[in-house]
Amino acid sequence: MEHPESAGTAAIAQLRRPLAAAGPNARPMAIVINLLTIVSMFVRNLALLLIFSPSAGLIASLPIVAMALIAAGFVWWQRHSPVNSSPLAFGSPISLRQLASFAAIFVSIQAASSF
Repeated sequence: MEHPESAGTAAIAQLRRPLAAAGPNARPMAIVINLLTIVSMFVRNLALLLIFSPSAGLIASLPIVAMALIAAGFVWWQRHSPVNSSPLAFGSPISLRQLASFAAIFVSIQAASSF
């Protein structure tokens, strides 16, 4: 079974190199990207919970929505932070190297969480 944090963690890990290459001034952008990834994970988890167990989804909706709103608030707060970094250089999302890297991260997270 996939753990909820695995997809968000893998997405953040995949963005590590482009953000590091953008330089030290990319920190505000990295914070926003990290928080947006977390918000999307909260929304996805709530949707899955509502689909598979509506009663549990209703119980969990208040805390999940609260966490998503807090993270979204931080993103909103960072919206005017100056970002004086070089543009992010992304490779092809379908490259075999990227897919293998993502698969390795995903399998590592799954293996570590099964103990």
